[in-house]
Amino acid sequence: MPALKSTVAAALIVLALGAPSAQTITVAMAQNASAPESAVIMSKNVEDEILGIMFDRGYIVSTAELALADDGFAAPNFAVKEAAFGMSDYLIAVNVKYGVDEIKDSEKNVSYAQILSLDWKLVRVSNPVILASGTVRPERTTVVDQDPYGDARRLIDGAYPSIEKALGEAKKGGIR
Repeated sequence: MPALKSTVAAALIVLALGAPSAQTITVAMAQNASAPESAVIMSKNVEDEILGIMFDRGYIVSTAELALADDGFAAPNFAVKEAAFGMSDYLIAVNVKYGVDEIKDSEKNVSYAQILSLDWKLVRVSNPVILASGTVRPERTTVVDQDPYGDARRLIDGAYPSIEKALGEAKKGGIR
């Protein structure tokens, strides 16, 4: 019986050491302080889209609390502390800039905030360095229908190929 226990223990150790580990990513959203109330829901839609994409690709994802861009999105260490506490390998920080007025569509009975642009950056958490960044503007995306919340989700779809490419390069050691 002791031989069986030691064999099982050795097998578990080998499996644990040999098993590939998934990359962990924290998603941190920010928006401008002057945005209307409906912007929070739209930002959550963008965040949800990122979480879904990353989860479907096999990443372990978590989120940080929504911040106001006035709180330092431009700084290279924006939300890095939260990502480090979450033991994440990478941070995807997204800043959505909204117009100040809420738009009301009485025909569809919906209120929303106009997205002016979406800035993103991919940061390695272990030594906070921005690996890649970009901006997506709504006029550069195809509007499939007149659903502002769906359009908000599609904006991140325009940025994701660049994020995925940078993640792949970082995992291979190509981005330092």
